[in-house]
Amino acid sequence: MKNNCPNIDKDTLSGLKNIGVKMNIENRKILFYTLCIVLRLFVAGLVYQLKDKHWLPYIITSFSLLIIYRLHDKIDGNFWWSRKFHMFICFSLIFVSVLKINGYIGGEYLSYLLYIDVGFGFLHSLTIKRC
Repeated sequence: MKNNCPNIDKDTLSGLKNIGVKMNIENRKILFYTLCIVLRLFVAGLVYQLKDKHWLPYIITSFSLLIIYRLHDKIDGNFWWSRKFHMFICFSLIFVSVLKINGYIGGEYLSYLLYIDVGFGFLHSLTIKRC
């Protein structure tokens, strides 16, 4: 892949190569716009459905911390998804989770943040340089 092409996480790239997916630009676009976007919309919808569960903010915080840990040294670069914005969303999810745990706001705000992340990620993908 060229240096100016959108990057793929090395673990994801390795996994896709192991199952025989050819990593040309067309396959990468298909994977992003079908699997990634659809999966993230599903997760946001699931979080909305589970918004009143007392354990949800703890799960969201755990996943957000895991994502922050995985992205903290890979924040810069040309990615399909804005890593800086994604990091902002993760910190926001932690903050909103704390507010939810303390009863200041409802759990629906967690799903709203996830929907914002999907929308911004989709829009960002339209602005990146394609190879």
